[in-house]
Amino acid sequence: MGLEKINDPFNARRLQTTNLDASGSVESVETKLAMASLSASPSVSVSSSENFNESSGESLSKISLNGPIVDGNDLYRIMRRFSPCITSSQAGRLSAFATEHSHAYLQAAIEEGSEMDTIVHPTNELARSLVFTRTGHIFVLLNRKKAEDTSLGTGSSKVVTTAVDLISGKVVASAGLKFVDDEVQMLEMVRGDDHFVQLIDHAVYPNEEAGFDEEPEKHRLFLEFCEGGDLARAFSNKKITSTENQKIIFEGLIEGVATLHDLGYIHRDLKPANILLRIVDDMLVPVIADLGTACKSNEPSGKTFYSTTEGYTSPELAKAFRKNGRMNPHIAEATTEKLDAWSLGCILYETLGLNKEHPLPWFESEQGFIDGLIQLPENWWPFEAAGEDSPITVVKGLLEVDPENRITVKEARERLANLHWDIPTAISG
Repeated sequence: MGLEKINDPFNARRLQTTNLDASGSVESVETKLAMASLSASPSVSVSSSENFNESSGESLSKISLNGPIVDGNDLYRIMRRFSPCITSSQAGRLSAFATEHSHAYLQAAIEEGSEMDTIVHPTNELARSLVFTRTGHIFVLLNRKKAEDTSLGTGSSKVVTTAVDLISGKVVASAGLKFVDDEVQMLEMVRGDDHFVQLIDHAVYPNEEAGFDEEPEKHRLFLEFCEGGDLARAFSNKKITSTENQKIIFEGLIEGVATLHDLGYIHRDLKPANILLRIVDDMLVPVIADLGTACKSNEPSGKTFYSTTEGYTSPELAKAFRKNGRMNPHIAEATTEKLDAWSLGCILYETLGLNKEHPLPWFESEQGFIDGLIQLPENWWPFEAAGEDSPITVVKGLLEVDPENRITVKEARERLANLHWDIPTAISG
């Protein structure tokens, strides 16, 4: 049974001829798909059922690899949360197309020797794409170019938007990579650790519009969708106000970054925009994201490129940058775990609301972030001394100008059990 051409009303990219199982039976194809998806991605289920949840946007109809889980009506209810202009008929056409062609596309994707997933480009009538992956997932991309679709921001090498997973019926984050980096390897390494954003799937497909100096492949990550947005927006919207939530974020970030250091890696770009937020029991729980800039702490040769966001860079890295620009050997010397410690200290300073009384001085510097950090005196800390059991003292230790005097994130983690959170806010000295 060949797959030379598919009746495709959406003008999809044609697949090369691919042979299905000799029997051509639905059962044999379904069995092979189930085995492939279960071995490659534990998040794929073969059968299950669950009711639609309007608040969470999840819909689990009868799950079967014979077609997509979400029918047109449920897909419409999910998509309209992010794309108000989507119509029920458009959602129905997407669901019907995925149902009709799922076996053919997924079978082609998992054929032995295949290194590509499949992306189906729709016509202008319906600006939505479908991605069929070798692990058995089918995703509907919510096109970021449409005004009604919500962009979730940008990372070091990607733009993050939303998609719908037709296998689970859940909304996920979708990140198109501009170039291949080590982020997938990092995400696999932290799989199952709640301190980090979780990878659902990684699709690779041909870059049909690639120029002579562009990559021949495109990469797209599918990640968990964090309903709480990111920490930068939470700060801006003043959502972190209770001591209980400050404590959750404070402890979660220290534990997460310390875990990364335990694994022998430095994040290199910690900032509020790279901290996503899950909503758990009405509390915002931090999730570390954008691991594309992470590097091994014992490989200086991989750290000669300046990749830290300026407001959250350390004084020693600011000095290295000023010596010879964005790429120079001095960057490697200043890129240590103490860089992450400083960046984390900046985030925790704002988490505790200390910036309300005394903004970080380099954010206020007329000379800019870099010069403001270079000129920062060692005795810059604006608050009176607090006790050793105060979270404010931990932040002060992380924000020591001299990296030799700065505590490590692992040392901060050791202090967590003894911190007292019933103390008043520090008083200006």
